Amino acid sequence: FLFRPVPRAVPPPYYAGGHRLFLRDRKRGVRQTGTHMGLSHRAGGHPDHHVYLFAGRPAGRHDAQSVLFDYEHIRMVELVAPHRRRGIGAHYPNLGPGERDRPGPLRFHRRIHLRGVPGLCHGDRVSCITKTPIQIENIRTNRRVPGLRPQHLTAIKLLGKICNAQVQGLDVGSKTIKFFPNNLEDYMLTEDIGTAGSISLILQALIPAVSILKKSLELSITGGTDVPWSPTSNYTKYVLREAYSRIGIDFSMEIIKRGYYPKGGGQVKLNVYPSKKLKPILLTQRKTKSVKLFCSYSDLSSDRINNEVQQAENLLKDADFEIESEIKKEKSLSNGGSMLVYSYDSSSITGSDGLTDTTAEFAKRISKNFIRNNLGVDNHLSDMIVLPASLIDETSVYRIKEITKHLETNLYVTSKITGCKYGIGKLDDGFEVRIQGNSNSII
Repeated sequence: FLFRPVPRAVPPPYYAGGHRLFLRDRKRGVRQTGTHMGLSHRAGGHPDHHVYLFAGRPAGRHDAQSVLFDYEHIRMVELVAPHRRRGIGAHYPNLGPGERDRPGPLRFHRRIHLRGVPGLCHGDRVSCITKTPIQIENIRTNRRVPGLRPQHLTAIKLLGKICNAQVQGLDVGSKTIKFFPNNLEDYMLTEDIGTAGSISLILQALIPAVSILKKSLELSITGGTDVPWSPTSNYTKYVLREAYSRIGIDFSMEIIKRGYYPKGGGQVKLNVYPSKKLKPILLTQRKTKSVKLFCSYSDLSSDRINNEVQQAENLLKDADFEIESEIKKEKSLSNGGSMLVYSYDSSSITGSDGLTDTTAEFAKRISKNFIRNNLGVDNHLSDMIVLPASLIDETSVYRIKEITKHLETNLYVTSKITGCKYGIGKLDDGFEVRIQGNSNSII
């Protein structure tokens, strides 16, 4: 992530050199903290010149908490082109230029930028909104089963359908896709993923694209409502909906039937409404002590579920929270269950969810994660609000505990397509994300 220090007499506590990020620690001297993600710097990395930094995960034994940032002296700048010398192109020459003035689609290398269904769909949904053709290469090349899987196909196919896109390479096992969007239309659709593929991840791709372009969508979709490596449907219904509504994106969602791995079979009805106006957000610190806990399950021991909920409630009460709990037994083709703990107030929207497993600790993990994420948004929500924030001329600000790989991906890909500016500052107890959007990107 990128910062530009305002010129001053005292050198800032960081500078860039080579292909790695160095920080100047006043106590320990200069030390190396993280791999440079190919984002170039100027003027040889001299601390008094314009310096562009990628705030990656610390390498080795160095702790990110010891990094010293003078945040009041930092302002956002535009991303450096990824094909610059000593940038991504130097390490991965097959990327090509990847700029708007280059003929053909904007190219992204899946191995670097795009992670899983969210990464693949994020590029496509930004493409829909901005009408920027994109090409995604080397999809899942390092997986045991490389290439696109059925859940990827469903999400991209739906996006392509609602924006009348020409999509090349949309086959199971394909390692490259090209996405050429056109005008988006109102739609009523029925879709069956055919597996326990995540419904929530598909909805994440569809909702902002449809609403921001002032269109409507009625969708009935069958698949997995609560499956591994995905937000639960309750998280989408309660947490994501609250965040999107504050930005100006409105949708309603009804969970008709639960679908767990491996059989799926869950059903969700979705209505997306045209956005009237996008608004910036300011989410910095959780103040409320009122939380809601929702647990749904199918074909599991009621005593076990009640015991898990009780343990979660005890942890939350020890942290001085007031809890409103709901436990719901539902029918499903496969046994399973999920839990969501969430809250929101004027300055925060936070949630923590997870699936039941063979251990007796899943409820404790969910509660502890919620208690720990006491800033403006939780780590999962942080990457979901990047897209709408990137299309608002004003600056959106939110605070998080950690910088996730999904957040890195979404910030990078979105900025390359929309031209938004972003920055991240290190705080004593987390990070602050600032996104200055570009409404001219909406076509």
